Amino acid sequence: MLPREYQQVEYIQSSNNAYIDTTIYNNIPIEFECNFQVLQAGDAFMFGTYAQASRWFVLPTNNGNTSIGYCGNYQSVGLNISLNQFYKFSGIITKGEQKLYIDDILLISTSFNGNQNPAIPISIFCANNGGTTRNRFILGRMKSLRFWTNSELILDFIPCYRKEDNQAGMYDKVSKSFFTRAGSGAFIAGPEV
Repeated sequence: MLPREYQQVEYIQSSNNAYIDTTIYNNIPIEFECNFQVLQAGDAFMFGTYAQASRWFVLPTNNGNTSIGYCGNYQSVGLNISLNQFYKFSGIITKGEQKLYIDDILLISTSFNGNQNPAIPISIFCANNGGTTRNRFILGRMKSLRFWTNSELILDFIPCYRKEDNQAGMYDKVSKSFFTRAGSGAFIAGPEV
């Protein structure tokens, strides 16, 4: 349940160059779970960072491949994600272990090593490219996003809009904070829940 200033919605949809910086950095062990729908195929990130030595990302669709990245490495699997269909993406991205599941089926399991240098905040609907710029924006819808580190829930994003100005974004139940768009675009709120 959200504070009364916010109305929960089924999803938020990205548009133009709208994104959210999560304030969670890519240099800690992170397990994730995200319910996401890709609306347009392309070389675009659901969430992540993409500076060369600080890669940490999930790339749901790129020329028939789905990829996961860590430090200077990434692993892909041939998979055509159907557009306009929600999938549950889950897994872990940390030093020595990277796994990606889609709808609870393990698709990628690697063991890249390295240290994230520099540590960069993870963005959603794009990649944080070195802390100052964003790129590879995705057109999609997000129903939820959760991050855990060492089994502790550190992020629990719920899609909603702020009632006073109808600004769509994500409410984090852990920090009790509202995150709305950064960048030049805006989010579109889905149907009310």
